[in-house]
This record gives sequence, structure tokens and C-alpha cells, in this order.
Amino acid sequence: FLGVDGIHFDFGLMTPNLMEGRVNQLMMKVSRETILVADSSKFGKRSV
Repeated sequence: FLGVDGIHFDFGLMTPNLMEGRVNQLMMKVSRETILVADSSKFGKRSV
């Protein structure tokens, strides 16, 4: 499971921590399938 601060339609998953963002990218890259579960407060939100 990945924790993110926001989901932006143009920029993708957002987190303020650069290292966490890189780890998230690698985890999604090596996984067979990525499933997103989020509430509406995350959509359209940008982070650093």
C-alpha cells in the first residue's frame, strides 16, 4: 500500500517527501498491478 497526500490528474500521485515519492514510483514500476483506493479529498490536490 502507498500513502499519498494528493492525486492530481496531470501530475499523478503527490507526496511532499521526495524519497517517498521515488520509492512509490519504484514499487509501482515492479508491481504487476496498481490499484488506487482514495477518498474524494485527495483528488485534484497537489503537493510539493
